[in-house]
Amino acid sequence: EALLDRGWHVQAIRPPTVPAGSARLRLTLSALHTASEIEALAADLRTVFSTYGLDLASATRLGS
Repeated sequence: EALLDRGWHVQAIRPPTVPAGSARLRLTLSALHTASEIEALAADLRTVFSTYGLDLASATRLGS
């Protein structure tokens, strides 16, 4: 919800879709997103993770 409040539609993926005790965020980017939009999203992700005491560096993993 914190990202939605900032204008980003990000879906939370929770068990049983992912292993118990874990969660993921689903982001979809396209060629229509500008570099500045992607940079703004990254900045907002850092802010939200920091606000909730989450370590973005250890949580970062790209999926398909």
